[in-house]
Amino acid sequence: MRSMRGFIEIEMHPWSKGKKTAYVCYPGMCGSMKSTIDWAHRYVKKDSDFALELLTLAIKEQEKVRNVIKRFNRRFG
Repeated sequence: MRSMRGFIEIEMHPWSKGKKTAYVCYPGMCGSMKSTIDWAHRYVKKDSDFALELLTLAIKEQEKVRNVIKRFNRRFG
């Protein structure tokens, strides 16, 4: 399991009165998704079950990132 830190950005804007806001780091998330899709594309003809497993893991990872962001913003935002 990877750390979610690479996919999450946290900033404090001057207009937010000291509150921090978390959001998805799109370059990190897109890079991860692109590499996962490339690997799945390589294996789709050889082993479709493995390719499907790779894509399922990528979707679960994206859901985890979004859940972490929701919890952070609810707690600190």
